[in-house]
Amino acid sequence: MNENTRLTLLEKIRDRHDEQSWEDFVDTYRPFLYSVCRQMNVNHYDSEELSQDVLVKLWDKLPEFKYSKNGRFRGWLCTVTGNTVKNFFRGNQRRSERQQKYCEDDADFMPEVERIAEENWKKYAVVRALENIRPLFPELVIQTFELLNTGKSRSEVAETLKIPANRVSIYKERVLRRLTSEIRRIDQEWG
Repeated sequence: MNENTRLTLLEKIRDRHDEQSWEDFVDTYRPFLYSVCRQMNVNHYDSEELSQDVLVKLWDKLPEFKYSKNGRFRGWLCTVTGNTVKNFFRGNQRRSERQQKYCEDDADFMPEVERIAEENWKKYAVVRALENIRPLFPELVIQTFELLNTGKSRSEVAETLKIPANRVSIYKERVLRRLTSEIRRIDQEWG
């Protein structure tokens, strides 16, 4: 592609609605971006993804780009590509370090997995138990319980739902008793 064609193409793609020019740009530069990624020791599939990421960044920034004939566009293109690949490697390194933390020492790994699993199980059991008992109560009773669990006071819930404050406590106790029983059942059955 000669210099005038490239300059013309760069001018045309400033208009983000010029789909043909954008396709020409992608056809021209995607193989280049891919090869740069591959030369930076990125595997095939990630190079495809990173090339796409660079193209998205370019689509976003090209309307602001000012072209000069001293090769500034290619330098800018390489900078964007290089930074995208560096960020990819940094992200992989952080993921790898997190993963390695769990794989280095089984003595640390298993208690951590058990702690995570236990926390998630408790949350799951409560949500599941509440779903199971919901049909056993009128909607007002469930609303009362849920509002109390958002941190509202007994008087705030009573005012919001237009019911006596002592009824709020009664509804809470009914749901809590049944919920506790259902959590125990789920824990015994599935836990």
